[in-house]
Amino acid sequence: MIKNYQDPSKVDKLSQAQKNVDETKIILHDNIKKLLERQGDLDTLVAKSNDLSKGAKAFYKNTKKVNKSCCNIF
Repeated sequence: MIKNYQDPSKVDKLSQAQKNVDETKIILHDNIKKLLERQGDLDTLVAKSNDLSKGAKAFYKNTKKVNKSCCNIF
């Protein structure tokens, strides 16, 4: 019984709760760091997607012009 009470974290509920909170804070900080890293990657992907969309629209317009000028028979 004395061995059980030598470690206060095993007996004291407040110490156990504080330990759990500390562990949760560490996990939460890691998750936030990962989220911020992914956000940068997502911003890059959104920018690339917008560029690709603009390029596709320009390509479509050019092909329409070429088709109109090429295939008109008078």
